[in-house]
Amino acid sequence: MFKADNLYVTASASGKMTKKLYLEWCEKILFSHAEDRYILLADSWRTNSYQEAVLEFKPEELEYEMITIPPKVAGDIQPLDRLFFRMYKDFFRKMSSFVILHSLPLQVHHRDVILKMHSLVYQQFQSPRFGDLVNQAGICAAILTSPLTM
Repeated sequence: MFKADNLYVTASASGKMTKKLYLEWCEKILFSHAEDRYILLADSWRTNSYQEAVLEFKPEELEYEMITIPPKVAGDIQPLDRLFFRMYKDFFRKMSSFVILHSLPLQVHHRDVILKMHSLVYQQFQSPRFGDLVNQAGICAAILTSPLTM
């Protein structure tokens, strides 16, 4: 399987996030990149409710808080859903479509090709050109959830 420095790849039998995978992600990804203070904005999906288990992996010096988005509104107020993921998915689809349209010798449905494409797209979104994208997503989500617009 293709290994990229900017991806963490694992799998489950069901294809869904399990408690074990969630805790593994918290330990190996979330807390390994967190510095000083961290707020995790999570949707209300059941797997995200295992906070007691998550705290076992939290570094002692880290200030950590999890805020849960109420059910059925994550797509409206989750900052990355508001802007970043839409652009990311569109970029990914355009790459796939380009390969298919121009009959390039790649099988876009193969796991290694998918991983390579995700690695490339993620790398592209690290460019300074996209630096304000996540911040803008947060502003957009905050505007939609402010008391003045509800």
